[in-house]
Amino acid sequence: YWCEGNRVSRPTSSLPSDPVSLTVKDSRPTATLSLDQANVFTGDRVTLTCTVESYGWEFYWYRHRPDSTPVTSTSGYSYTLSRVSVSGGGQYWCRAGRGDPVYYTLYSDPVHINITERPVAILTLQPNWTQIFRGETVTMRCDLQGGGDTDWQYEWYMNGYSVYSITKSEYRIS
Repeated sequence: YWCEGNRVSRPTSSLPSDPVSLTVKDSRPTATLSLDQANVFTGDRVTLTCTVESYGWEFYWYRHRPDSTPVTSTSGYSYTLSRVSVSGGGQYWCRAGRGDPVYYTLYSDPVHINITERPVAILTLQPNWTQIFRGETVTMRCDLQGGGDTDWQYEWYMNGYSVYSITKSEYRIS
């Protein structure tokens, strides 16, 4: 499409506008929802991303049921849940809308966010005394309560500084 103006009082026309090409799709667009991590601990951040194949959308975010009132809306395609708690877990959906009256996309497929309590590190000594002498050996063990069977990297600190990093839960000092 393009347009031009024609003067009514004398037969003169403007230069034509630059052309614009419109594409009309047969079906309603679908929103696609993704998240940066599905299994998180309390206190973490989770970012949901809602994508639509074209531009100019406002994004609506839903929790538990897609046909409920949106949790929030954003002008950008992402929504970040900061410092999550266990109660923040569950199913999430998104959809987008634009124009007046608002034209909505289809709802996205749901994503599930699983939030569990952050594990607690428990340090034990073997032998079980805190005063040792030069030449003695001490083994420290770090057990993660609530850590599940996830692969962990253990970081050992002395006086606030990292001194050792290992995938085993024991640190032996000879």
